[in-house]
Amino acid sequence: MQTIDMKWLEPDVKGCREIAAALTEVELAELGTALLRTCRMSCCSVPPPVLAVELIGATPRSWGDAHRAFSDVRDATLQFDQAQTPGSDPTYQLLFVAENTAKVIYNATNPIGPFDASSGMHLLISVAHFVRVRGVPELRTTIASLVEEALARATTRKE
Repeated sequence: MQTIDMKWLEPDVKGCREIAAALTEVELAELGTALLRTCRMSCCSVPPPVLAVELIGATPRSWGDAHRAFSDVRDATLQFDQAQTPGSDPTYQLLFVAENTAKVIYNATNPIGPFDASSGMHLLISVAHFVRVRGVPELRTTIASLVEEALARATTRKE
């Protein structure tokens, strides 16, 4: 995994796919929540549905509520779309991180109708886009560390 630790932040779809595949659904939900929290803290404007996803992610017994939270975030994203918000807007990019976080959280509940299997990969891609838009080196370092720590825990679990 060392060869993809930072490259995935370009974003590199193959690297994002490999990272997501190395983690369990629960590990993805936990990582997604940590990534969303970190992205949210670097954003000056945070729509309420983003905070709801973060709160759900921090409370595993509430993970089943992530499907509804996804819908709420998606509604906010569609409003930004209708307003023709530029892709360089950090709040707009944060919505995509929240959408994908809600998906991986919900999938961790082993639902009958999960979101698409590639949700983990899309989460990492959306985080990479957010990091690029923010352009803050410390954010990139923190995000990379969160992913490296999750991969290290997954490696330990497999041993």
